[in-house]
Amino acid sequence: MHTVELARFLQEAGYAVRLFAPRYAPWQIGRVDADCPFPVTLIPFTGEEWNRAVIKRKLREAVTSFGPEAVILTDTWNMRPHLTEALAGYPVFQRLQAQECLCPLNNLRLRPTAQQGWTLCPHRQPAAAEECRTCLRQHGSLSGDLHRAERELAGVEEPGYAGKLRDVFRHSPALLTLNPDIADLWRPFCNRVEVVPWGMDPARFAATAKEPPLSATDGRLRLLFAGLTNEFFKGFPVLREACRQLWQRRQDFELIVTDEERPAEEPFLRFIGWQSQQQLPRWYARCDV
Repeated sequence: MHTVELARFLQEAGYAVRLFAPRYAPWQIGRVDADCPFPVTLIPFTGEEWNRAVIKRKLREAVTSFGPEAVILTDTWNMRPHLTEALAGYPVFQRLQAQECLCPLNNLRLRPTAQQGWTLCPHRQPAAAEECRTCLRQHGSLSGDLHRAERELAGVEEPGYAGKLRDVFRHSPALLTLNPDIADLWRPFCNRVEVVPWGMDPARFAATAKEPPLSATDGRLRLLFAGLTNEFFKGFPVLREACRQLWQRRQDFELIVTDEERPAEEPFLRFIGWQSQQQLPRWYARCDV
């Protein structure tokens, strides 16, 4: 959704915009749940095609058919150097999510400690590739399934990967980051960094703005968790444990989770299934937090 709103604002500024997105069912990417406000080209892949060489070739063919003046690569994780290589000849702006490419473990530079906690890692992958590879060998299993599969596809631990990554940022016309702190982390590795926060369209929430939360009807507070529950760094285990402890003191709340519908193990928990971008605003309005 971040990509859609960023591109829509570019379209409103007068640019002809087209979104190119891979579709690969086993990874649940390229799933379109609503009409997009600008043209979209989905690039389908079979299991046999889901490898670096074919991904690069099919992306190149699709983008060439459109013939853009420039390309913005959004959150492409560790495949970024390969996709940039596939688009040689085009100015490729790098749009980075969180600390993507600075940290191949979790995009946050959080490293596990011996005390079963987490600490901020001092390293950045472009300058400390070997340290990052060592970290992945030691802690890679702590990442979610999709992160591990994507790292393998990208070949993050291969000897030549770090050099390709540095070249991408050194030759990019600009890096687009979300905040000044992340921008500062990137400045030693590229010529130009711009802070461009994600766009947000308030019109999406207009229809539900006056809808009262469910607590107005029965007095129970509703907490909404809209994210992946099996990705530790999304925070669901922490929130769930906090609710368990709070439930011992009070039972006037409910934790609503946008994950696969299933019986809840705790009395305060309710899974409502995956929600589309059109459905989420109503849930935001119905919940208190």
